[in-house]
This record gives sequence, structure tokens and C-alpha cells, in this order.
Amino acid sequence: MIVAHQILEKRLLPWDAGFDVAYYLGQHREEAQAITDAYNRGDYGTVDAQLLEVSVEVKRHPPSSSNGRRMPHRAPAPIEPVKSSSSKIYRALDDPAVPYSEYKKRRDAGER
Repeated sequence: MIVAHQILEKRLLPWDAGFDVAYYLGQHREEAQAITDAYNRGDYGTVDAQLLEVSVEVKRHPPSSSNGRRMPHRAPAPIEPVKSSSSKIYRALDDPAVPYSEYKKRRDAGER
């Protein structure tokens, strides 16, 4: 005897709305039982038709939380990109492109 979770694995999860249909069937046990009974009888056409009806119903009325709003996703917030501490390019003091004023300021500060 096949049970509901085996039907979900074989028939439902490859669908785009498979998880939403599974949620719906979890909330409507009588429909899930009817689909399971039809599957156990070998009436696969009826199973697919019933799953298609449920899929259409779920697309019309997506699962929502108890307050009637669409359930929020549980993904974490995106990370903040790493920012540089300064946009200034550091040049060695012996670099000929360092202006004299910067050279003198850094030399007086004790940098090498």
C-alpha cells in the first residue's frame, strides 16, 4: 500500500507548485486521503486529475499565514558588500609619482 508521502515524491515534487500543493494537501486531509485511495487502486489518471485541480486551486489562492497574508520567505537578509577603508592609493615613499608635499608630510610623520 502506497502512502501519501510516497505519492508526493513520485508525482508532486517535480511540479513547479509541488511544495505549495503538498502544503495544501497537509491542510486538507480529506482530499489527500482521496488522492491516496485513488493511487492505491491504480487509478493514476484520477490521481493526476485531482492533483491538477489542487494545483489550479493553489495557484488561485496561494498558501497564506493565519492572518491572511502571504507567508514571508525565511531567507536571511543579503550581506553587505565589503567596502574599502579609503579610496586613497598608497604609494611607497621612494615612488617617483609621490608628490613632494605628500612625501614631506609622510616623512615628518615618521613613515618609511
